[in-house]
Amino acid sequence: MKNLFRTLICLSLIVGFGTTKSQAQSQPATGNYHWVVEVSKTDAVSSTFRIYQNQDQLVYEETIKDKSLDIRKRVTRRKLDKALQTYVASAQQLAKLNQKTLLQSLAVR
Repeated sequence: MKNLFRTLICLSLIVGFGTTKSQAQSQPATGNYHWVVEVSKTDAVSSTFRIYQNQDQLVYEETIKDKSLDIRKRVTRRKLDKALQTYVASAQQLAKLNQKTLLQSLAVR
């Protein structure tokens, strides 16, 4: 029984240390939107890129397998900022289109 207990403790410690995650955030430069990168190194390396609106509302998520994004590099941060700007621009265009369609449908009635 003691041996089983020790084995369970060792396994939980190994699993606990094996799941390292690093997170990074951009400065909120594009309105109320910001990006976050999470790198997970459990079994295989993968990076998750997320865009949030108003600090807590997830609006976009993409997982990149077999790649570790290093946000300490300026080039990586610039690419992520560019992806954020592209997303915000497309979201604004979609909002304008939806508003125009809504106004047109109200005018028809």
